[in-house]
Amino acid sequence: MQRIVFGFMILASLILMANSGGRGRPSVLAPNDSTQTCGSFGCHNGTNFNPELQISLLNMDGESVTEYNSDEEYNVVLKINHDGNPSGYGFQLVSILGQDETGVNNFSDFEEGIKDFVNNGKQYVEQSRTLSSDSISIKWTAPASGSGDVIFYGAGNAVNGNRNPNGDGADTSSVVIKEKITSSLIENIGNIDVTLYPNPTQEILYFSAQVDRVEINRMDGTRAYANYKEISQLDMSDLESGVYLLTIYNGETASTQKIVKL
Repeated sequence: MQRIVFGFMILASLILMANSGGRGRPSVLAPNDSTQTCGSFGCHNGTNFNPELQISLLNMDGESVTEYNSDEEYNVVLKINHDGNPSGYGFQLVSILGQDETGVNNFSDFEEGIKDFVNNGKQYVEQSRTLSSDSISIKWTAPASGSGDVIFYGAGNAVNGNRNPNGDGADTSSVVIKEKITSSLIENIGNIDVTLYPNPTQEILYFSAQVDRVEINRMDGTRAYANYKEISQLDMSDLESGVYLLTIYNGETASTQKIVKL
């Protein structure tokens, strides 16, 4: 019996020590991953320090942004706000596309004490040892044009360093970063002299002249609507609120422009 208890104590100690070097498995509540967090696995399930995780995207000028430019470099900053005086901190971070929940595996140039691993085709970044700072910055490169929304899922913990999970605290958070609409996403082909109004619109979008056909695409490139007959107005009431690209055709001439559904 003593051997069993002693063996269990060694195993528990190894688990807690491993957690200080990162979990090596998802714990940020991202889609299609584990529903457990670093606060529910048993490693940091206390309520001490009241940690609150904040995730921000900063451009290379250090400015916080809510939209990204395709293929541009940024820093993802995790701030573990807390009470009291934790002895150290840990985290985990992943970024995925909102349209299909695939990983945006563009984290790189890790500082000392940070590592990554891949699970379900997604790149996760986490600590390789207990960190001394409650602010963590990770280099990230935005995906290609037309990728749409990116969602960052993160987890952060504040620990007291005594290897006892009841003395720690953990939190999870997520943030949606939109793709910035640029001229490269709005291609004007030809020159059709047709005015659209009102734009933004809640229901009916009117054309100043009749057009042969129309197509509406979401910003991620997927088709939202198509009408292949002559029309002079368009009922958009069934579309979700958001930004779309509307292409109108007259003969072999086409023109694409941005429209907003309220």
